[in-house]
Amino acid sequence: VLVSQCFCHLGSAALTASFENDANDDATSRAENYFLQSLNGWKYNAAALSLYANQRRMSGDVTLNSVLDQYEAATKCAHFIREESIKAITDENLSDDMKVCIEILLLDSIGVEFIAKENESDEFSFAAVEATASFMCSLLASSLGDHDKARKYLNKFSTTHRIHPNVWEIANGRAIIEEDSCDIVDNTMMFKPKYRDSILSKDLFNDVVSLFRPDAAFWAESSYNSRGYFSFWLDLFDSKGSLISPKNLIEHLIVNELFPQVKKMLQSTTCSSNTDEIIGAEWWLHHRPVGANLGHQLHFDTDEALLDQQGKVTHPLVSTVLYLTGGRSQKDSEMDVNNDHTLRTGPSG
Repeated sequence: VLVSQCFCHLGSAALTASFENDANDDATSRAENYFLQSLNGWKYNAAALSLYANQRRMSGDVTLNSVLDQYEAATKCAHFIREESIKAITDENLSDDMKVCIEILLLDSIGVEFIAKENESDEFSFAAVEATASFMCSLLASSLGDHDKARKYLNKFSTTHRIHPNVWEIANGRAIIEEDSCDIVDNTMMFKPKYRDSILSKDLFNDVVSLFRPDAAFWAESSYNSRGYFSFWLDLFDSKGSLISPKNLIEHLIVNELFPQVKKMLQSTTCSSNTDEIIGAEWWLHHRPVGANLGHQLHFDTDEALLDQQGKVTHPLVSTVLYLTGGRSQKDSEMDVNNDHTLRTGPSG
């Protein structure tokens, strides 16, 4: 078990290195080899099963069904290890040294924490590996059209809502909606989502691609790989209420390219909001390694600070997503124009 855990950690480090070096083939190969050695030593290593499933999924060389099977195995193993380990370390007949070994080698490996409570029975947290693998099971099962299986894994999280199966069917090409159809638009939406093949001139688009190319200074200077989620805020108007003059390429893109199109779109709708309510824009950038077929984490745009402090869910007036292609990676840049009725606190993240 100890040797298996060592190989699992080596595999995890190699997998991380493959991301940081833009899908480095050598690091990817080493990661796979380490995970195989880990599972060869102990086939019930839940962490190795889950991490190896991640590596296989992102390689694109295997079917999603086979990856789903491996995530399911990881959930079962993690659940079994947690239950049996807790029984062992709460057994008064087991030595303290053995309990420490079980805690370090087994419980720690699947992300189970001891929770001490005053005047109550102590508890153990849910296994993080089981949670992660269960989430991936629900995501892949939904993508594959097995919505009953997806619900089984979602139920572990006490969820109250999920993405409707019809959305998954459309996203995966198993159902088609006519371009002019309003079937998926309800009366609470201000306007239908719009797609445009190109909203920028060729020269401006190429300048933005160059600015955020894989070896650009932005990624290192922003500590992108280690900083967590972050964003940038731009006030669109100065203290006198005049539209600002852009100081760089991104500000030009927001002020002179996106903002006029947003105003035109809003003015052509019957929504209650008007362009005078817009105070600023929040923007951020993401990139994902080639082969990361699940892309960016599913989410909705909201003011994270207001959500944490007051429990309020707010949304920007308009959200836009601009996709760039540079080098071997696809860049996903999202720029949001915010409404002063909901995002008074400025930037969040």
